[in-house]
Amino acid sequence: MVQSTNKDSLVSKEKVSPTESLAVYTHHLFETLNLKAQEFNKNSIVSPTLHYTYLNSSRSLSPRGLRDRFSRSLSIESLLEMYTKNSLKTRDPNIQFTYAQVLIRSYVTLDINSIEDLKTTKVYLQEAEEALKRSSRGGCIEAQYLLGDLYSVGLFGKPDLQSSLFFFEIAGKSKHAESAYRAALCYKNGWGCFPDSRKVIRYFEIAALNNHPIAMMELGRYCFHGLMGMPDDNSTKRLGISWLKRATEVASDLSCSSPYELGLIFLNGFKDIVIKDTAYAIKLFFKAANLGHSKSASLLGRIYETGEIVEFNPELSIHFYNMAAELGDPEGMMGLSSWYFVGSQNLDQDEDEAFAWAFKAAELGSIKGMRSLARYYERGVGCTPNRKKCAFWNEKAKACEVSLE
Repeated sequence: MVQSTNKDSLVSKEKVSPTESLAVYTHHLFETLNLKAQEFNKNSIVSPTLHYTYLNSSRSLSPRGLRDRFSRSLSIESLLEMYTKNSLKTRDPNIQFTYAQVLIRSYVTLDINSIEDLKTTKVYLQEAEEALKRSSRGGCIEAQYLLGDLYSVGLFGKPDLQSSLFFFEIAGKSKHAESAYRAALCYKNGWGCFPDSRKVIRYFEIAALNNHPIAMMELGRYCFHGLMGMPDDNSTKRLGISWLKRATEVASDLSCSSPYELGLIFLNGFKDIVIKDTAYAIKLFFKAANLGHSKSASLLGRIYETGEIVEFNPELSIHFYNMAAELGDPEGMMGLSSWYFVGSQNLDQDEDEAFAWAFKAAELGSIKGMRSLARYYERGVGCTPNRKKCAFWNEKAKACEVSLE
């Protein structure tokens, strides 16, 4: 069912106190650090896939793992004191790493009600940083990754991308997949270094060989399309297809582009390396769309709308355009706008909806949306005719076209 959108809505635009439950502390830590990650992602400071892998994969920090090791009635202060004593008695990198995690948890969950509390949190972070460095020097790969991760988001102060890259490289060379992937992103975007395509490929290869799905996809794209200095020969293209196939097999919502990239290759075929296979391509687009890939959904909407590759099917076209629009894709929004403008057997014609979706697409920078909006204002489709606004959107579309030349 198509989600309704009205133009009016488009135009107008406890503290958590520490408890005695370690599971509550852990849950709050997950939420808080993930919020920090999202905040820095918006500013393009760190990897788009920043998700604190060490938290999600570490049994010692999961609620079940904590319940297995400690009594539910053990307070965070007692836990911290216990780890402090143990950390002073041993140089074991795993104990140092766990001690650092406890300190970070204490920092995240502590209520700051006074200057003294503020000083305490600073001490926690300083000690956590030192414990992680001791653990890193002892060869703990997870500590090396965590240091790189926390330096990238500035948990110990301002973001330190050079230090972040340093620790990602150390862990990456030890075949830590996420660290190698993050090191590749640093060299690709020039985060804490000068861009270096050779190192991008090197670290993506390490990550891909250790089953990192996004690294497999990126490496596949670079090999097939001859990007990042990769040779443009048939052997390299075959290698690219192989990596894209591996990435597609393990694709998730975080790597939903993999089936799409592979589908585009099979949709058109390539020399004698890839035989054109439309049915397989559409199957791949279905997989990508169901994983949340908006471009695949838009493409399927267009495929079923035109009927050039498969049989014309308005219902499926509307379904996939709606899916893409809900995922924020301007092409999907314009597809819905067109269907609302003409209507179909199972979708009533609705000029208000046609205008609303075109407006939303135009607001997102779609030149097609801007042109459609100008025509709607000119003819009064879903709105009151307005020559001034018609001229405004035409000029804006023209300016966008010029900037793309």
